[in-house]
Amino acid sequence: EGGDEAEGAGKLLAQAMGEGVARLEALCEGVKAGVDVVVLPAEVARVWLSAPPARLGPGESFRVEVTPMDRRGAPLQPKDISWEASDPSVLRLNADGRFEARAPGRTRLTVNVGGKVASVNVTVGGLLTPEQIEEAMGGQGGVVDPALPAEAALDEAVGGALEGAPEAAPEGETPAGEGEEGAPTDYGST
Repeated sequence: EGGDEAEGAGKLLAQAMGEGVARLEALCEGVKAGVDVVVLPAEVARVWLSAPPARLGPGESFRVEVTPMDRRGAPLQPKDISWEASDPSVLRLNADGRFEARAPGRTRLTVNVGGKVASVNVTVGGLLTPEQIEEAMGGQGGVVDPALPAEAALDEAVGGALEGAPEAAPEGETPAGEGEEGAPTDYGST
């Protein structure tokens, strides 16, 4: 009822605009026929995540934006989202939807949307204790500025031995990409 009418050679192209049921009717030489077309919800093909803050300390919180996309890259409404941190002692999800840094360390934050998974590494810095520095240096001692964040202090203490270690993602939003499992900036679907 009230739909667009088209005249022509008997061919009509219809484009689905969203999930639901649509009735298509045709009239030819006084004969009317119709069919109900069911449009299924689009499947999630990949997931896009925003990057966590590059610098994060215990007690700070942040949001990770998640956007599921269909096979053409069009955004979908997020449904059935689940989150997991590989080390919940480092990071937890609060009731308000923000992640809270709990303790210094590294964790992999993984989201599952419609069976598609995307992950991002999160590093929470903090101050190192003298014992941690001593252990990192293999008992050789050393002088480190105690005001440095944990990673910088440890790197300074061990003379750059952490060079090449995974780093936090850059500040801002980073699109999903296909990456190897465990890659430090893997924001893509697997």
